[in-house]
Amino acid sequence: AAVCLAADELRRRTVGGQVSYAVVRNINYTNMCYFKCTFCAFSKGKHDLRGAPYNIGTDEIRSRVREAWDRGATEVCLQGGIHPDYTGDTYLEILKAVKEEQPD
Repeated sequence: AAVCLAADELRRRTVGGQVSYAVVRNINYTNMCYFKCTFCAFSKGKHDLRGAPYNIGTDEIRSRVREAWDRGATEVCLQGGIHPDYTGDTYLEILKAVKEEQPD
């Protein structure tokens, strides 16, 4: 509780009573990850007991960006596992799809 009170007091001194928020859409482009750590839910391999792995394409990424902006989003957050078949070009293609759909 003390941390919350201190944070609220700092906010009050810094910006007064003004509070704002951002509308953000998380786009999870794949849940396949070869690290197998327990940090997140992306630790799915080619065979997994927790469900089938997915890998969405750039058309679906564009669709989710468009949907986000239509709903008032001001940014998208791209998240995914460390896919064993992704190269640097794969990530560039994902970013290009986002920028083509929403250049601003």
